[in-house]
Amino acid sequence: MADATKRVLVSFDSTMLRNLSVGMPIDLMCYARDSLKVTMKRRFEEDDAYFEMLTVQWIADTGVVRRHRWWRSKPVRLSA
Repeated sequence: MADATKRVLVSFDSTMLRNLSVGMPIDLMCYARDSLKVTMKRRFEEDDAYFEMLTVQWIADTGVVRRHRWWRSKPVRLSA
């Protein structure tokens, strides 16, 4: 489920760049198929370190150049 969660967050990240009506916070809740038992629940705020790490890792892994989110106070920077 961890890989699926990462994919969802990267998808939200991409969507936020292209659609101004989508933004933080992101509320994530996971549960197993055919079960209503919540296995993970988390809110990602604008300055969430894990969300930022996923964004930077995705940029580095894909080589995609991303435009800066205008509403961020700090741009995402890749270390050399």
